[in-house]
Amino acid sequence: SSLARVILRGCAALTAAGSDARMAGSAMPVMTSAGSGNQGIVATIPVVAYGRRHGIEDRQVLSAVALAHLVTMYITAHVGYLSALCGVAIKAGIGAACGLVYEMGGGVEDVERVIKIMAATLTGMICDGAKIGCALKASSAADSATRAALLAMRQAEVPDDNGIVASTAEQTVRNLAELGRSMEVEAT
Repeated sequence: SSLARVILRGCAALTAAGSDARMAGSAMPVMTSAGSGNQGIVATIPVVAYGRRHGIEDRQVLSAVALAHLVTMYITAHVGYLSALCGVAIKAGIGAACGLVYEMGGGVEDVERVIKIMAATLTGMICDGAKIGCALKASSAADSATRAALLAMRQAEVPDDNGIVASTAEQTVRNLAELGRSMEVEAT
């Protein structure tokens, strides 16, 4: 629907603007997540923007933001703080998607679905260090998180025989971690 397109563009644009300003040297403080300002932007802005757009109670928005950050930290505990995989996408993007599902009234099954949808969508995005281009990755993560949340709430699923996706969200996260470890370069 046209409302869904407006929501997708708005969340992605606000998130990209925050990351772009940060990477350009803005002195404005941001909330970090798992030690990263860009991850904090991605885990927070789409969730808050969606909540404000839909008139969701502040308490539920705050709970959704907390969930987004908890999921981001959970994935970080498996993948690590630094990885060849883009943390904005695979950590904070997945966290934001979980927060959005919570705001939309989803339950545990919907959160599990959204984790798998996000892993299937953004896993191939690599990190080449924090720089201006991160705003594009942040925009993609916010757009994908919003789209994945909408899909999960419609019971859309990615089968567990699709790439990195496993039968459970937990195993999918472990697969992400294994992929990240396989990309490590040993110093010689």
